[in-house]
Amino acid sequence: MRWRLAQFQFRPKKADVDENLRTIGEALCVASDQGAHLALFPEACLSGYFLMGGVEEVAIEAEELVSTLQAQFVADRPDENIEVSIGFYERDGGAIYNSALHARLGATKGDAPLGLLHLHRKIFLPSYGVFDEDRYVTRGRFVECYDTPLGRMAMLICEDAWHSICGTIAALHGAEYILIPSASPARNLTGDVPENVTAWNRVTSLLASEHGCFVARTDLMGFEGGKGFAGTSTVHGPDGDLVSQGPLLEEAMVITDVNSDDITITRRRSPLIGSLQETIAVLASQLMPDALEGS
Repeated sequence: MRWRLAQFQFRPKKADVDENLRTIGEALCVASDQGAHLALFPEACLSGYFLMGGVEEVAIEAEELVSTLQAQFVADRPDENIEVSIGFYERDGGAIYNSALHARLGATKGDAPLGLLHLHRKIFLPSYGVFDEDRYVTRGRFVECYDTPLGRMAMLICEDAWHSICGTIAALHGAEYILIPSASPARNLTGDVPENVTAWNRVTSLLASEHGCFVARTDLMGFEGGKGFAGTSTVHGPDGDLVSQGPLLEEAMVITDVNSDDITITRRRSPLIGSLQETIAVLASQLMPDALEGS
C-alpha cells in the first residue's frame, strides 16, 4: 500500500488557539490538494509550548478540537477526506494534559470511520534545564496502538520517544508507523546542524530499525521566551535509513510518499520484532525487580 504524508513545520501564534486553528484548517486543505492522506503537526501547535500556568487558558477538549477541524475541512473540501495528527494542550475534567490526537476528517466514504481515532497523553514530562512541564500538566499513563485506513499506528510525544520502552511497547502491540510530534529547542548552533537535530536523527533511526517500522517526527517552529525550536521534520524507514527531511529553522510542508511493503520486506529480512515478541515474557519479570521481590 502506498500513501502520502504531509508534515507541517508549524509556527503557532502564541496562546491564540482560534487563529492557529484557522491556519491549520487552511494547511489541511493544501495538504489534501497535494494528495496527502495524513497531515502530521507538531507538539503543542495550537498554542505554542512554553506557556507555564497559561496552559489552563489554552487547553481544549479533544472532541471539541476534532469537531472544529471537521467543520472547517468539510466547509472547504466537502468531497474529500484527510487524516490529521496534531499536538495540543488537552482539558479533560479538572486535568490538563500535553496530548496528541489522530482523527479522520471529511466526507463519509466506505466503511472507514470519521472522527477521533486515537488520543495519546505525553508520559515523560521533562523537568530539567529549560523545561518545567510536570508542574503544569498531568502525566499520561499508556502507550497504545490503533488502526487507521493507512495501517496500524502509535503516537509518542517528544521525550516519550527517547525512552526505548515506549517504542518497544508500541512495536509489541503491532505498530507499523510511529508518529512523533515534538517541540525541541535548538541547542549548540556552532555547526551546520543543531546538536539536538543530530541527536533526534539518531534516536528515530534506531527506533525505526529496531522495530522495522516507519517513524515520522515533526517539530515546532518559532521562538518562545528566547528559545528557538529547530523546526525540522524527518521520516525514517523500517531499515533506519532517512527517507526525507525538512529544512531547518523555517516553516514548511514536507511531502513523503510511504510504501508499507517496505515494512514487510524489512521484517522478513531482519525479524527483530518477532524475536522480541517471543522473548518478552522471559524478560518481563526484570522490569520491576524490587516490586517483585517485595511481593
